[in-house]
Amino acid sequence: MENIYKKLAKVRETLQDMDLKKSGENTYSKFEYYELGDFLPAINKLCAKNGLLTVFTLEKDRACLSVINAEEPSETILFHSPTADVEIGLKKDDTGGAQPIQNLGGQITYLRRYLMMTAFEIAESDRVEMIRKELGEGVSEEDKERIEACGSNAEASELFKELQKKYKKSDLIPLFEGVKERIKQDESAA
Repeated sequence: MENIYKKLAKVRETLQDMDLKKSGENTYSKFEYYELGDFLPAINKLCAKNGLLTVFTLEKDRACLSVINAEEPSETILFHSPTADVEIGLKKDDTGGAQPIQNLGGQITYLRRYLMMTAFEIAESDRVEMIRKELGEGVSEEDKERIEACGSNAEASELFKELQKKYKKSDLIPLFEGVKERIKQDESAA
């Protein structure tokens, strides 16, 4: 009989090899995300196959997800998170909003999703890439090419001063940090 850690590792490995699709879409911030239904059926099937069970509980100030070895129930791994209030549909002017039971349902759904993603190591790397792209979004392609062409820190500093008059610092800094890292690697390799 395998212990709970080996079983969880197997499920994680199998899950990462699956082609999970994101069906959630944040149209305001323009990114896709996993909804519970995108991975929960696969997790349930893999857990059943490997002798694991998940149990979600919501306490006063924290949510818990227990992963239990069904063959040896004393073997349990606990994942937990603090809770946060949810006000679904509430507008900035305090109009709209859901009923308290709907807010509770939203809170449970969010917490289950985040805890499942933590327990089974489901990564949403597309979100990180989207943020990187957004940070440099205001910079023209021509200026991005000029930044990438910098061959020294001095050259990069001069170009940064020039472009700072044209763009926000928050748009330039990530692009120049990448160039500085490349220059540093080039210098250490030489």
